[in-house]
Amino acid sequence: MVNTNQLRHFIEVVERGSLAAATGPLGITQSALTRSLQKLEESLGCELLERDRRGARLTAYGESFLDHARAVIFELDRAGESLKAIQGLSEAQVKIGVSPNFLTWILPEAIAAIVARYPGINFRISTATAEDLAAQVKRCDIDLAFCQTFFNPQAKRGGRDPELNFEKLMTARARAFAPAGHPLAGRGAISLAEAAAHAWVVPFKLTINYRFEQAFLRANIPVPVQTINSASISFCKSSARALGLLMLMPEHLMAEDVAAGAMLPIDVPELAMEHDVGLFTRKPANNQPVVRHLAEVLRRLCAEQDGNSANAV
Repeated sequence: MVNTNQLRHFIEVVERGSLAAATGPLGITQSALTRSLQKLEESLGCELLERDRRGARLTAYGESFLDHARAVIFELDRAGESLKAIQGLSEAQVKIGVSPNFLTWILPEAIAAIVARYPGINFRISTATAEDLAAQVKRCDIDLAFCQTFFNPQAKRGGRDPELNFEKLMTARARAFAPAGHPLAGRGAISLAEAAAHAWVVPFKLTINYRFEQAFLRANIPVPVQTINSASISFCKSSARALGLLMLMPEHLMAEDVAAGAMLPIDVPELAMEHDVGLFTRKPANNQPVVRHLAEVLRRLCAEQDGNSANAV
């Protein structure tokens, strides 16, 4: 009979890379940990780990079992948190992964709506690329991801990923911008070659950065100098203004700067991008009430934004 302690022991060994490294966090001896893993493997009828002096490595059976083990522990922990929250014994926690540009757009309003309904809720928010967030959802590190993506979010070698669901909520757009007074500001259509002759600010390690570089590479034009690369959106914006640099950004993040006349959109057709915005969740879906409610609020807010964008066009 498999029990949850055995699953936790197995997961910890995989994450730590060896039994010796896992004993400290688990608070048990190595011999006790060995017995726990052996009983788990006996119950399943297969070997999950190859163990030697260098550490512990997953077998093919172990690789297949790992995601299921994580999902079981994830759901049990969430169920316990929900029950304790209802009883008033503790605060429920929701773990959200987001694209950085949503830290100041849509997400704050969604969280405000959830906090109004669940005053004791605790949010843990992390940022990453869509690819990384999808992986975190699969590993059960986060409850859901709200992000923008340029790639096929459900693609997996051999077909659709059976453990991952992506729900498109709206379409967002990105384009090039120039500070007021820049030689390209106020111009008509600008060729990619001309844009490559100027220095840029581009977000670092975000999906939009990959699309920026690919646009030039596909045209056999050297990628322009990127004077500033940063995962901080606010730093990218302030650097572009202070240093007179071109920048590629989602349109919604530049609305205030454009309205104030500090930054102007420029027409570089190859750098006009659309991307899907939506939710990554595991299959089956997380049944925690607060997570379901958060998804509903995000759907509503994104539908409103999509409607506003259509009216603007």
